[in-house]
Amino acid sequence: MLYNVADLNDPIKKLSELVLQASVDLEKAVKLDHSFKNMLKVDKDFSSIHDYQKFKSLIT
Repeated sequence: MLYNVADLNDPIKKLSELVLQASVDLEKAVKLDHSFKNMLKVDKDFSSIHDYQKFKSLIT
């Protein structure tokens, strides 16, 4: 069975655009995950600061 080249290019182009967007989304998700883990790490390092009344008033 022969296919028209124009018919094949459109779905392939669409698929490649979806794959590209998915890879960009994945990269953003990984960066966000790393940022969140770094925030948790820093929060553990400075957890005692939460006990200070001045700090509590700044964040509330």
